[in-house]
Amino acid sequence: MGEGSVVFKARSALGTYEGAVGRSVVYVPGLHVTEEPLLPVYSLRVSRKLGAVAAQAFATACGVPLPRQPNTCAGTAEFASAWVEPLAWLLLGRKVPIAVAEVAPPPGIYLTELGARFCSLQLSGVRAPRLLAAAMSLDLADGSFAAGSCARTRLAALGGAFLQRLTGDTDYRLLVDVGLGPIVAEWLADAAALLIPGTIKHRDAVFPDGGSLP
Repeated sequence: MGEGSVVFKARSALGTYEGAVGRSVVYVPGLHVTEEPLLPVYSLRVSRKLGAVAAQAFATACGVPLPRQPNTCAGTAEFASAWVEPLAWLLLGRKVPIAVAEVAPPPGIYLTELGARFCSLQLSGVRAPRLLAAAMSLDLADGSFAAGSCARTRLAALGGAFLQRLTGDTDYRLLVDVGLGPIVAEWLADAAALLIPGTIKHRDAVFPDGGSLP
């Protein structure tokens, strides 16, 4: 690196530094939407020649099994694997970097760090499914999208998104393109204000230069 070069530290889509408490977007009874700043996300792909068995062995060595069914997840919010397509998965959670650093992927297994590409939001509370249902066409009923489910979908007219239902009854993780992060946060705040009587929209909770809610 040449003299005078500037090293830029990655920032979250909503301006939260790594290690800080996530910025609240919506905070009302029954609904809490919070950013997960700079969530580690890795793409795990395997060649057809090597096959899913080898990918399963690698992931298990890292500490999490791979889901065997489409649109399902395995693990916890701290370290999960998610099916995205045949022979391709996402590894996501705070514990992923340490886990994958301890196991070298063999030839034919491709591990790519994607965390800087995504804005991650956690939605929790009994009103979270209603807010999500207003934005996407997924059936979020327990029988159709139970804990451990995931899907790639579209969020309103804003673009593609990845939704993971966490182990809690009403806990979700939403991944969107980092460039859409502030727009999605603003949309969710607007939608909550329309859907939930008495909700006050806090613009400062959405943009990097503003304050945050408790």
